[in-house]
Amino acid sequence: MLSSELMAVVAKKKNEIIRKIEVFSRREHLSEVRKFWVAYEPSPKVPESIAGVDGSNVKMDFQGFTIYGVTAAAVIYHGLADGRYNSAVSLSVADVDVLSPPQVAERVSLYREVLEVKVAIQAILSRAEYVLMDGSLRSMLITPSPLNQVLLSTILSRVSREFGDEVFNNIEDELTRTLKSIEEVRNYPIVVKEVTEPLIYEVDENKLQMIIALEYIEKLAVIRRLISDAYLNNIPVLFVSKTSRSQAYIKHFIKGKTSVTDIMVFQYLTKEPGFSKPYLEEKPIKEMPKVLGLREFYDKLRILLTYVRLGEGEPVLKVEIPYLVGSSATEALASVVRDVADILKSVSGGGYPYPLYEAHRITYLSKEMFANIVNALGISHLLTGREVLGE
Repeated sequence: MLSSELMAVVAKKKNEIIRKIEVFSRREHLSEVRKFWVAYEPSPKVPESIAGVDGSNVKMDFQGFTIYGVTAAAVIYHGLADGRYNSAVSLSVADVDVLSPPQVAERVSLYREVLEVKVAIQAILSRAEYVLMDGSLRSMLITPSPLNQVLLSTILSRVSREFGDEVFNNIEDELTRTLKSIEEVRNYPIVVKEVTEPLIYEVDENKLQMIIALEYIEKLAVIRRLISDAYLNNIPVLFVSKTSRSQAYIKHFIKGKTSVTDIMVFQYLTKEPGFSKPYLEEKPIKEMPKVLGLREFYDKLRILLTYVRLGEGEPVLKVEIPYLVGSSATEALASVVRDVADILKSVSGGGYPYPLYEAHRITYLSKEMFANIVNALGISHLLTGREVLGE
């Protein structure tokens, strides 16, 4: 049986596997790690209101098409009295639709990220004093892999030739119109669909690349809107991750290529509450498209990175804080991180912010739940292609 073969490989490679796992907790790195760790016991500082934002996505593949579901929500706590919130409001958005392969999985993830950012903007409009986003801003800004196969600028030039430059302005106009209220976001969750539907009658590989490029432009545009609105209203937006592949710190004490990540060493080689010395990038994250003024904006964007532990022995969290070059907020970074730790401590249990936990709870989509939705559509009799496997 294959399981026997698998166990034989485990027995053969056991020492190698253990060595790879233990590399990030080697005591030889302890002194170097300590140079980057600031012991700090957070003092809870409860904001007047705070929002947690998360989302979820799920899909079911059939022969020739995919049904997907996407949700996003901002849970806003307010009405602070005696150190407790007396009310909570949930702003939620969902979308269910059909996509044709290829690249379905990445597009569905992109839709989720777009909706998360849109409900975060709604939280700011609802006067949340702090906004916590689940996930990584840097990861959200990475170009979807289908666009890495051809230069994004090449695809966008093709978009301009086929549809005219006004297609970009139409996306911006639709975003401006629909972001004014949660009801409009619910009616038009992904505006690129509305903009491109009259333009594209048949989707081939070239058309698909153009659609994905425009969906990416929508994501960049809404992230810009979120960060700009946050700055205009002096509302901190924090991106919080439980896991991370970042190696911004690790290169200082482990030379050469390694699978070790920052969060691993801070998790296993520190125990007390505190934070890593803030790391503020000197250069733009990446070169962005020239359309809609996106390059000008993102050339000014930097991400402050830190890892935070809120209590003794609790898990380390990665925290990213967006900054714009030239803003006074880039001063006294350690003080900024202390304030962040104080805020997170006041709304956390077991080392994790409960606004994010609640947002995750109400948006989570299970495969079983989505199967019921597919059944309600009356298409469950259609073939998936996996029936021959008994699935």
